[in-house]
Amino acid sequence: MNTYELLGGDQGEDSYGKYLTDGLHLNEEGNRILYGGVMDVIKRNYNYLLPMGDGESNIGVPLEEKLWSELC
Repeated sequence: MNTYELLGGDQGEDSYGKYLTDGLHLNEEGNRILYGGVMDVIKRNYNYLLPMGDGESNIGVPLEEKLWSELC
């Protein structure tokens, strides 16, 4: 995964600049895109590191608490 391309850096500064708060740090949308990209890599290459989720599979990391998305 190339985060520069994931955020559209290969398409010019205007494209990836909308995902930055100050030219360096990611804003909310940039963090969501990066999180999605990292999770895609984990799903493809290291699926045993994914959260177990709803208990359908015994593969993955067991959750001790609720997911962040469930709390918000």
